[in-house]
Amino acid sequence: MKPKNSPPLPHLRAPVVLRVDDNPDDLLLFQLAWEKSRVANPIHCSASRTEAVEYLEGRGKFADREGFPLPAVIVIDMRLPDGNATQFLRWLRAHPKLNKLVVIVLSGTALQEDVNEAYRSGANSFLLKSPNSRDLQDTVRLIQSYWLGQNLPPSFPQQWARETG
Repeated sequence: MKPKNSPPLPHLRAPVVLRVDDNPDDLLLFQLAWEKSRVANPIHCSASRTEAVEYLEGRGKFADREGFPLPAVIVIDMRLPDGNATQFLRWLRAHPKLNKLVVIVLSGTALQEDVNEAYRSGANSFLLKSPNSRDLQDTVRLIQSYWLGQNLPPSFPQQWARETG
């Protein structure tokens, strides 16, 4: 017997990804790779560490959790104009309601010191950015396949999704 097709339930929509990078070209290339890879998950972009914190805490223009739901995965650049990924990770890992979110550091350089510091600060993964669009699509597919597909994240109480401040 075939299962009946029914519209997706609103609470079962695809998990969101928050991409944090101050370089508009890198954000655009990532979004294009996301679209070309046909990843169904919505992606929200932030240009700074401060804006990412506001998004996660649901402050200001991000107060509407329907429009700006908590992400399942955060993909952050190592270097930002208002700090770096390790500062963000330390803040996030100390946050009582958000400390279990998956964070992937995506960097243009593979300095071992940066890799080690990212993991010490709580990164779940450290990947290299590639200027090559095919390699970037492979990275996007990897993120989608593992972190959004196979990985089983911890559950968050529903009130945390509504009130994260």
